Amino acid sequence: MHNRVESSNRAICTTPFLRRLREDKAGNTIMLVAGALIPLMAMVGAGVDMSRSYLVKSRLQQACDAGALAGRKTMAGGTWDTTSSSTAQNYFNNNFPTGAFGTSNIAFTPTVDSDLNVNGTANARLPMTVMTLFGNQYMDLSVTCRSKMEVANTDIMFILDVTGSMADCPDGSSCGSGTGSKIATLKQAVVDFYDVLGDASTTTSQLRYGFVPYSSGVNLGSTSQTNGILPPAYIVNSWSYQSRDANMNTPEYTATPGSPVNTVETYGGGTGISSTQCSDYGRNRYPSVGSNPVTSGTAPSPTTSTSYSNNATSGNDWGWSGAADTSGTTKSCRRTKTDVTTTYTATGRYFFTNWVYQQSSIDVSSFKTGGSVSIATGTTGTVTSNGTYTLAALATASTSGTNTSYTWDGCIEDSDTESDATFSPIPSTAYDLQIDLVPATDDERWRPAFPAMIWERPGLASQTSTSNNWQPTGANSYYACPKRAQKLEVMTKSEVQNYVNATDFRAIGGTYHDVGMIWGSRLISPTGLFASENAAAPNGKPIDRNIIFMTDGDMAPNDRIYGLHGMEKLDRRVTGSMYGGSPNLETLHNNRFVALCNAARAKNIKIWVVAFGTATTPELTACADPGRIFFAGDAASLRTNFRAIAARIASLRLSQ
Repeated sequence: MHNRVESSNRAICTTPFLRRLREDKAGNTIMLVAGALIPLMAMVGAGVDMSRSYLVKSRLQQACDAGALAGRKTMAGGTWDTTSSSTAQNYFNNNFPTGAFGTSNIAFTPTVDSDLNVNGTANARLPMTVMTLFGNQYMDLSVTCRSKMEVANTDIMFILDVTGSMADCPDGSSCGSGTGSKIATLKQAVVDFYDVLGDASTTTSQLRYGFVPYSSGVNLGSTSQTNGILPPAYIVNSWSYQSRDANMNTPEYTATPGSPVNTVETYGGGTGISSTQCSDYGRNRYPSVGSNPVTSGTAPSPTTSTSYSNNATSGNDWGWSGAADTSGTTKSCRRTKTDVTTTYTATGRYFFTNWVYQQSSIDVSSFKTGGSVSIATGTTGTVTSNGTYTLAALATASTSGTNTSYTWDGCIEDSDTESDATFSPIPSTAYDLQIDLVPATDDERWRPAFPAMIWERPGLASQTSTSNNWQPTGANSYYACPKRAQKLEVMTKSEVQNYVNATDFRAIGGTYHDVGMIWGSRLISPTGLFASENAAAPNGKPIDRNIIFMTDGDMAPNDRIYGLHGMEKLDRRVTGSMYGGSPNLETLHNNRFVALCNAARAKNIKIWVVAFGTATTPELTACADPGRIFFAGDAASLRTNFRAIAARIASLRLSQ
């Protein structure tokens, strides 16, 4: 019974166990996990290795970019050479060294295309980690890069010292402006600059160049002249120059001689006289020395001219007569006396009396429209009305004087200013220091320089003299008008070469840095006289504005120079009551120069300064932006500096 019961119990218990075993799914999960483990490992491994490949490829791209960029920077003048190639390779190697990230087969190949872009291809083989379990031992990576020199919109204003010392060699020896001279080297350096920066121009960007050659003056001209810059409305019609006027107060008369009146005079009367003495008597030289003829009276009152003659052959007088005794006590001498009386009639004309050295105002309106002005330059002739005449008025009034017609060379006297010790800030009435000046009054307008009108005098007060010793400054070479400045323009290389190689791009005059800086700043300013041309580029993008200021010497004003500020000895516009000769002028002009540099910089204009064969003075350092002052001790250094500045101005943009 018991056994049946036990069997029955097993039968009863066995059936649910099988059912449960059949229905239990726990074993399926283990098999599923086991089956999914292999693809899961592949996915994880692929993710790990792909992440590594992305990182390595990013570093490979950076190295390629660095190599292409460095290679393009060394392409002075757009030439790809061994230096450029090795520089590119070095930069790539430094950024992606051998064995980096376990890579192998590393290669970088830079090339240059016809547009002077540096193109690079970089390759590396990256070993796999997890994926090696699945047969993937490595991954080959490849990237490309391009370095392209571009200028979005850039304005370059060259302010160039062309003073007399630029004719010398950099070491100060005489070169006569020839090969090796500073002026010849400067011309080469400007073309070098263009070679570096000019290659970066694109059809969608604007790259412009302007020039202000300066010394003691600056040449601008009017728009009525060839390549003139200033609109005639901004130039005065008349101006007062330190000159001289002619006093024409001496009347002219017509002389009318009367008929001769002859009388015979006898000398002797018993007094002994020799034949020699008798001959002297006939010439009015005995018994005392007298002139022959003799003039009495003063014009315009009647004057009489009395002449004497003793001619024994004439029959009118014998010259020596009397008893023929040896003592000669009864001898006498006769002569003929001839009187001619001249009367004078006023012609209504007047001769020159003397000069009045003083400021003299003349009409120069024809200058600004391309015409000429005549002034008296030699004999003064006569005029119909007595009075004081300017040289221009005398040229018109005198029909017999010597006159010369002058056309305007384009140099100017600047507008009114204020004498100030520091110009910090610049006074609003110092119009000649206002970069954005647009003239509305004659105080603000510019004045044509007229060196032939300029005459010196000993002091400030007017001087009256018949002397011609106070020569015009032009005759003493105290006036210099350099080559005409040029506004900002898009220029080809040949146009740049033609500008700097022209015969009038020459070394002349004294050093006035403020003369160059004010006009260079005016020509590049986006908000001044030329705002319509300078404010925006055709593509509407911002403009990077740069002044390249080059000089070979310190400020060197001279109070006898006639230039932008007139004749400083007499006009004293800069000095006012602070006048103290040339040494004081140097300090005042230096202060003006630095103030102008600061004003230009405030307009977001970058200033680069190059000192050529001269020390970098505190004023030049203060003028330059930080890190933008250069010293060139020789010709090679100047050219290197200009190329370096051009390379820094250009923006390097990576593409592809």
